Amino acid sequence: MKKNYNFIAVILISVLCFFVGTVSAQVYLSEDFSGITASGNQQCEATQNAWSTDDFNASYLGTAGWTTFKFFPANGKVKLGTGSAQGWLQTPPTDCSANNGEFRVRFDAKAWNKSGESSKLYICLNLPENTAAIFNNSTEWRDYIVDSVENLPVYSNTEECTMASFTVYLTGGSTDTKVAFVAEKATNSRFYLDNIYIESANIPDINISGNSEIRTLVNTPATTTLTVTGHNLNASGTTSVSIEGPGFSVSPATLNNSDLMNGVGADITVTFQGTTGGEFNGSLILSNEDAMKTMMITATCFSYTEVATIAELREKIDWSDVNANAPDSVIYRYTGEAIVTAADSYNNQKMIQDATGAIFIYDRYANITTSLAIGDKVSGIIGTLTNYYGYLEFCPVADVENKISSYNDVDALSITVAQLNDFNFMSQHQSELVALQGSTFVSAGTFVTGNYAERLVISQDGAVDTAIYTYFRNNVDYIGSTIPSGCLDIVGVNYFTSVKVDNSCQGNTCARYPTRYYVIPRSSYDFIPCTGVAENEMNTVKVYPNPTNNTVTVELNENATHIYIYDVFGKLVDSHSANMGVNTISLDNVTTGVYFLRIFNNNELIGTTKVVKK
Repeated sequence: MKKNYNFIAVILISVLCFFVGTVSAQVYLSEDFSGITASGNQQCEATQNAWSTDDFNASYLGTAGWTTFKFFPANGKVKLGTGSAQGWLQTPPTDCSANNGEFRVRFDAKAWNKSGESSKLYICLNLPENTAAIFNNSTEWRDYIVDSVENLPVYSNTEECTMASFTVYLTGGSTDTKVAFVAEKATNSRFYLDNIYIESANIPDINISGNSEIRTLVNTPATTTLTVTGHNLNASGTTSVSIEGPGFSVSPATLNNSDLMNGVGADITVTFQGTTGGEFNGSLILSNEDAMKTMMITATCFSYTEVATIAELREKIDWSDVNANAPDSVIYRYTGEAIVTAADSYNNQKMIQDATGAIFIYDRYANITTSLAIGDKVSGIIGTLTNYYGYLEFCPVADVENKISSYNDVDALSITVAQLNDFNFMSQHQSELVALQGSTFVSAGTFVTGNYAERLVISQDGAVDTAIYTYFRNNVDYIGSTIPSGCLDIVGVNYFTSVKVDNSCQGNTCARYPTRYYVIPRSSYDFIPCTGVAENEMNTVKVYPNPTNNTVTVELNENATHIYIYDVFGKLVDSHSANMGVNTISLDNVTTGVYFLRIFNNNELIGTTKVVKK
């Protein structure tokens, strides 16, 4: 029995379209997966265990000859792929030779509900018999791509399983055409399929593509741009465009059919402005003498409470309970100006800091779409707060309103090992940029990521402590490198780990992590040798002009052999030979941004400074 979703769920999908016309398409192949009754406890009722191609063909489909990889039954639909393996499904050979080999493929799809999951899949034709072999080659399978679809629905609620409908028009059909649906990549590219139709393409049709979800603030207009294409329409005619629903408008009101059939299509802009908070739905309607198409548009409008400082924001909920994972539903709008002090791709995490304090941004669903990097100054961040076992999270519900400037500095708060172990002191400075000055690593070996137990011991003025934590730092340069020796000023963001429910405790609350504060370095540049380099910046190195466009002059009053250029993540991006006196350094090989120059005399670091390329 196919699962039916209620009407309220259906109208929330991103690209659900209905075709109304007077001519029916000839169906070459159809599969609604209604024979698949197996279900499990993964998202959308998918099973934990994959089925083989033989299982798929033998028991559940009316047409034999399908091929699959990483296929999971899901009670009337299928899931393809895992978090680390690329999934695909290919139809049996189908006669698509009519109409000069032009045909269309309609299907329903959605992505796995998780931050960072791909919302794109590819359509391939006629993958060879040795399909598994070509997927082992990371590029060969791409030779068979004929089209792609983007904006597969990805929901914040893992229980939401409403799919969107897609249509692609293809050429080159033959008497034995095989159509494959392929995940974009191996990692985090899981998706679901249902209701596959391969049919003739010689009927009038209108298609709408693009993101139909709008997110905005109360009384603030927001837009989304959609692309409209047409097939087999009267080229001299026009298509009317309208939208129904409070707060919605669309432009233009009319499209030329010839523009819709030019291979590119025409764009329309949907605008929403709400006067109250909540979720709203509009019905976008495109019609002409040949066909009609409807798309449901969803708008989320946020009402909020304004706060001017991070300190004020931190007081809005009680986050002292280290045994509670307690999200709050109130939406806050931070109106002050804060500087990004750390940024990571894992769940789009960031730290921001103003003069009153700092806070951790946990953007699991990537609602901040503006690209933000260390040093960016921002304002207008809208989100909710969560006490995550004693660590305060700010969870965005929309994009930041304003990226004010870049290349801004935040001075690290100098702390001691004793203060790092002072719960009250560190709580007052949670998520701030801190520095453990005059420290030495006791731990040896290499930096490791993806290991919850990776906590490194340091020594500072005779005090020994497990102080450095590197987990979540996936995209930084020091992972995999040798832990440095010698005296260091270790800079990083203040991070708290605490008690959480662990499956190994059989549902009981237990300490998966030790309850305490750590320092997470952001790059190898956060390991600063204790060589008086900061003082030498005044005496040893002069840099001008700064900021600069393409070249910078580095004037040195000591012998030097090399100048190394690092980005804000600590990655070495360029190097130049150097001498005492005036050195002209080209920045043509780097993009706009902040860079750090380290000046060496053979193996001795004699100076360091920062330069900004405009």
